[in-house]
Amino acid sequence: MTGEQILRTVDRVRKGEFPHYDWDAVADRVERQTDDPHEHFRLYSQAAKAWMTDVASVLGRPYIVRESEAFILVSSDTLEMIEQHLAALERMLDSIYEGLDGAAYQFYGKMPVVLFHEHQRFYEYLSDHPGPDGELRMVHAVNMGGWYPQIIAFAPEINELRAALCHETCHAVLAPYELPAWIDEALTQEVEHHVIGKTPYELNPEWIKRHRAYWTPERIEGFWAGDSFWYPDDGSELSYHLARFLLRGLTQDATLEERTAFLHAASREDGGRQAAEDVLGISLDEALDHFLKN
Repeated sequence: MTGEQILRTVDRVRKGEFPHYDWDAVADRVERQTDDPHEHFRLYSQAAKAWMTDVASVLGRPYIVRESEAFILVSSDTLEMIEQHLAALERMLDSIYEGLDGAAYQFYGKMPVVLFHEHQRFYEYLSDHPGPDGELRMVHAVNMGGWYPQIIAFAPEINELRAALCHETCHAVLAPYELPAWIDEALTQEVEHHVIGKTPYELNPEWIKRHRAYWTPERIEGFWAGDSFWYPDDGSELSYHLARFLLRGLTQDATLEERTAFLHAASREDGGRQAAEDVLGISLDEALDHFLKN
């Protein structure tokens, strides 16, 4: 069977305006049909394209589906602009892999991306895919997660759109690691800077003062758990900054092999503590305590 035929044999899950499929069932059928990884990529890509064709059908004209080597794009742009978007995504993905120094998995198949030009339609689609807490986020782009992630984006300005797509694509290629949130966000920020020159890292007395005034033991636990990245106060901004500081400090003297081993071993359950000690010989708690108190 083709990937599209496999998709049509599985149940649609969850009621809503937009199609949702049981990707566990798709994966089971793909794995039983062949053990060739190249065939897996082809079949998953065919299934994903059929899924995105269904999405475009619900969105209606002028939304269409086009694909490149690594992406499947749904957009209402002109064909010329769509080709430009796809070319930019391909260049971006190459740069992301380069920026991660090989520390990223290849995706199951082609990556679905849906670009919206209507803010209302973007949030209607997002509301059909609520987050784990049931809340909607005020965002420009989202990596929807799930077994077969997709990226949706709304940004009227092209540079803003490309920055948002870079951020979410990086999250998508890191997803199979199931990294602690602080490592995932630190890597993504470093890659954003590598790819588009965004958010250069700086550490000055003002940043240090803000960190030391903010982080209590309770808030630090929220950082390790990944909750602080969503705090409505200064905690969100400080979490992103602290994540970059910690990852730089941990890996600045590590070899590529040690860095990759650390990423493979880091667990969300303990925030990467055990992996840091086992692979890098560093205590995360001691490193953070030294930063906040000295």
